[in-house]
Amino acid sequence: MEYPKIQIQKIIFWFLSVFEWIPYSQFNDIKEIGKGGFSTVYSAEWKNGPLEYDVDKQIYKRNPNRVIALKCLYNSQSITDKFLNEVKEYSINKSSNILNIYGISQNPDTKEYIMVLQYAKDGNFNHWINKNYKYFNWGDKLSVLLNIIKGLKEIHQRNLVHRDFHTGNILFLNFINNFSNCVLISDMGLCGEVDNIDETKIYGVMPYVAPEVLRG
Repeated sequence: MEYPKIQIQKIIFWFLSVFEWIPYSQFNDIKEIGKGGFSTVYSAEWKNGPLEYDVDKQIYKRNPNRVIALKCLYNSQSITDKFLNEVKEYSINKSSNILNIYGISQNPDTKEYIMVLQYAKDGNFNHWINKNYKYFNWGDKLSVLLNIIKGLKEIHQRNLVHRDFHTGNILFLNFINNFSNCVLISDMGLCGEVDNIDETKIYGVMPYVAPEVLRG
């Protein structure tokens, strides 16, 4: 058994969440759900599931068969500064409006490293709004905006800028009847310190880049 009595090495405890090394053999039902210039994202079922803190019993226990997202970076056979930068900018605080990260893994065939992330069942903002626009009232709009503001505030309080912020990187968790803590900011790979930005480069997706930036 890969997790005997939850005595796990390579594990970091922080607040009510746990970051860990997760063997690739733990993942079932892997399906591609998105692809970009730097990575491919899959959904998968994590057999043992993440460690979560039971406040009443004051112990960590696993939540088995959790659906998660696997972000596989191309040509990441060795861990680079870029990979580590993105890993550390995701959140391990479950009350955060930044996508949670559970840990990292490695594909035994390709040797590429993988980020194991929270799964946003309702997809990104573009996908969600196309399906739900007629039900999206002003109260909901303000609630979504508040969640986005809270996520950006977290990033800015770390003295960082996102540098790739657009509707494709705003994700919706499983929506039930309100938007409280179910709208998250993702794709933290281009996050950088405010005072360490190369002003000769253009960051982000072209349709969302400010005209004054394009003009130089």
